[in-house]
Amino acid sequence: MTHKMGFLCVLLAIAFLFCASASPVQAQVPASAAQIKHIVFILKENHTFDNYFGSLPGTDGATTGRIHTGKIIPLMRAPDDPQGDI
Repeated sequence: MTHKMGFLCVLLAIAFLFCASASPVQAQVPASAAQIKHIVFILKENHTFDNYFGSLPGTDGATTGRIHTGKIIPLMRAPDDPQGDI
């Protein structure tokens, strides 16, 4: 091991010990949060609840869809691809 590598290992060990000894930070809810009455989501054109939130645990998002032939197909995550967009 070279001198530079040994020095780097010592620095990393000190940084690890410093981080490990720090007490965890607890998030505090600001008192003003109780004043929030509504949350508004502004969605991009042609996107739905299922595009954004349908796969999150506890949601009842659509997992299949019926196409023009009547066949039911699995729905995939919609890409966020602006190609061809103005």
